[in-house]
Amino acid sequence: MTTYYRVQGSKDPIVNLLDVAREDGWVADDESAETQPVGIPCCDSLAHLADYIRTYSMRILPGDVVVEMVGVYCADDRDQYATRIRVESIAATHPLSVLCVRDGYDRCPCCMR
Repeated sequence: MTTYYRVQGSKDPIVNLLDVAREDGWVADDESAETQPVGIPCCDSLAHLADYIRTYSMRILPGDVVVEMVGVYCADDRDQYATRIRVESIAATHPLSVLCVRDGYDRCPCCMR
């Protein structure tokens, strides 16, 4: 098993990540909930999560956290930097400041400076 990361909104209980069959919050125009790849979308490193946030202009809201999960690979995700996993356990939650990687980036994804 490997460690993965994702930003989890404050209104979506973290325990929901353990349900691999749960519907994703967003479905592409050319997909349906039934045709989406199985698994929880996430990134394989904090650096890739920061890249994902920047690439897709992910809106970070107050109360959002970074969830560190241990899981098993299910499928590639259509988004760059992302994959899908079956979450086996929640290892930790972190404040968004764990993504504060100002070196080498134009804008930090957690504080947007």
